[in-house]
Amino acid sequence: MTNNIDCIEHNRVIWNSRRGLLELDILLEGFVRSEYQNLDEDLRLNYQKLLTYDDQVLYDWFLKKRPADKEFFKIIEIIINFNKNLSNK
Repeated sequence: MTNNIDCIEHNRVIWNSRRGLLELDILLEGFVRSEYQNLDEDLRLNYQKLLTYDDQVLYDWFLKKRPADKEFFKIIEIIINFNKNLSNK
C-alpha cells in the first residue's frame, strides 16, 4: 500500500469482509487480506460493491446455487480461485 488512504481503505474493506456466515468469512477475509491491494481499481470497487449484498445472496453466488449478477463474475472467480489455490497447498 502506497499511502495512508490506501491503508485506511484496506482496513475498512477487511472489516466489511467479516460477515454473518462463517463460510463467507473464510472465503472473503483471507482473500482481502492477501490480494485486495493487488487488484486494479475497477476490481477493488467491484469487490466493495459485492460486499453490499446480503450474506445469503453471496453464499448462493459463491456456491453457484444461482448465477451471480454479470458484473460480479470476474471478482467471484478470482476469489474462488484464490481459495482453491490455498486448499491445494
